[in-house]
Amino acid sequence: LSPRVEGERERGSSSTSGSMFDYLVAVDFRVTSGGDADANGEQEVLEFPWVVIDVETKEITDEQSKLVKPTMHPELTPECISSTGISQEAADGAEVLQAAVQEFNAYLYRCFTANNKDFCLVSWGEPPLKRWLRADAKRKGVKLVAHYSKFLDLKAEFRRQKPTVPTPATIGEMATHLGVEVESGDAPGGLSLCKGMAQVLAKMLGDGAKCSSTVNIPEDFDPLKFPVAPLKAVAPTARPGEPAEAQTVVKLRGLPFTCNEIEVVEFFTGCAISAGGILFVSNPDGRNNGEAFVRFETREDYLNALKKDRERMQRRYVEVFGSTEADMETCRENIAKGHGGRMVGGIGGTQENFYGVVKMRGLPYSAGPREITAFFGHLPVKEGGIFLCEKDGRPNGEAFVEFLEEGCADQAVQMHRSTLGSRYVEIFKSSRLDMNQAKMIRDKRAGAFDSNEYFIKMRGIPFTAREREVYEFFTSKNIVPQGVSLVYDKPDQITGTAFIEFGDPDELHRGLALNKETMGHRYVEIFRTTRAEAMQMLGMATPAPAIQPVTNPYAAPQQAPYGAYGHMPQPDPWAAAGWGAGGYGQPP
Repeated sequence: LSPRVEGERERGSSSTSGSMFDYLVAVDFRVTSGGDADANGEQEVLEFPWVVIDVETKEITDEQSKLVKPTMHPELTPECISSTGISQEAADGAEVLQAAVQEFNAYLYRCFTANNKDFCLVSWGEPPLKRWLRADAKRKGVKLVAHYSKFLDLKAEFRRQKPTVPTPATIGEMATHLGVEVESGDAPGGLSLCKGMAQVLAKMLGDGAKCSSTVNIPEDFDPLKFPVAPLKAVAPTARPGEPAEAQTVVKLRGLPFTCNEIEVVEFFTGCAISAGGILFVSNPDGRNNGEAFVRFETREDYLNALKKDRERMQRRYVEVFGSTEADMETCRENIAKGHGGRMVGGIGGTQENFYGVVKMRGLPYSAGPREITAFFGHLPVKEGGIFLCEKDGRPNGEAFVEFLEEGCADQAVQMHRSTLGSRYVEIFKSSRLDMNQAKMIRDKRAGAFDSNEYFIKMRGIPFTAREREVYEFFTSKNIVPQGVSLVYDKPDQITGTAFIEFGDPDELHRGLALNKETMGHRYVEIFRTTRAEAMQMLGMATPAPAIQPVTNPYAAPQQAPYGAYGHMPQPDPWAAAGWGAGGYGQPP
């Protein structure tokens, strides 16, 4: 072992680079594949390698690798021997997992702990330490001590340093983005991958990466509920080192040439497609080639989507098979550069290729167009160019923003991780196509809301509450006059449901952000709704008690516009239902 690691050095307990660690230890594992190991989800660790990086000097100080003897399925399959290069004879002569883990623990103690040096393990994604090692150790009764429960994810660290670059699929691609030459950029695992990771880490540390944000594994985490997959087995549908468990992208083949986004959404009914998650591919002449990528919101949606394989769209059978985020982003980049065609989608023709758009993530739920416009300051946002994404009718912290010029999006991305309110906001390059797809998917799920209607439905309000308490809950100056309606099931008893109309979209989104807040002693649920639903529910309800209408105590005196909620033209549907004009009892 290098003296730089074994001996004491004249420095403090943490590195001068800004990292909280003195050393980083890159680890990766090769696991068995094929045969009963895959069939039963019992892949075993076959190689246990590590490479040490000195955080201060940015140098590799040591590298070692131990073979591990498989005991559950001791005979290696031809596929495993071919993909790992490890022979049956070498595996038979190796030490068991318990001995390999104990030897590694002793190494870490001797080199770091005994010398008061802080260290952290680093892996290529989460699976090596969170899936492969832990699952094998649990099956064999091998105890893993504390340093296995906290590690750095190199992919996540890269995303923090290069937020506008799609996550590379291999260590070679990552090295290329950083301008680093590695010995084996496409190494599927083992010591070669650890060396590549160490070289990339040294470059990132030199560029100022903190390498301090760790993945922490809870004590009750059960790796056996997340079966590991061998690297060779996932190669057809996932990049090396990227587990099948992380996939949410499928590729479609055999689509009708006239297919559009709406037909894709209908084809995957019951599967939630993520915002901007549909990408059609075309030939160089601009015609649809019958292929598309679709990204889903959850792993469950992805698995359900795969069940659609060979189902019909129009008169054609459509193939559905697993793909990767990297493949989808590569296709998107190639199309954007004009290599191999253009993006098509049926929403707005060639104008969909406008790239002066960014996607924001991590917004405060109360943020509306006004706050977002102010956030970007001097960058000119297109009028009506802010689309707030929703889930279940409520803001989900994401938004698309379209600027007047494409160059503004490049400047906006430089504000990545800036604060809006009390939250850090992530900002990524996007396109008008992505934004319009997000709008279409929202409208398809929930039914299109009239752009001039700003209605909220509340559920779970205290039975003793009345209109005034609702006004006070929102503390809004822009609830329209007589814009609160309570639903009654008896003349003097409310159902716990109310409808509220706001005067503009900003106030609507601030109201939606109050979902799960308390009114009195109860949590209330808040959804976006429509005038039609409000009229239907209130029109079928038992008449409310004859009381004077309660006006908004926060609003300045004003005359409601003709046709406003609560001031509808005759014939009055509220009066027809026995409510009196405006839905609040007898008119004054």
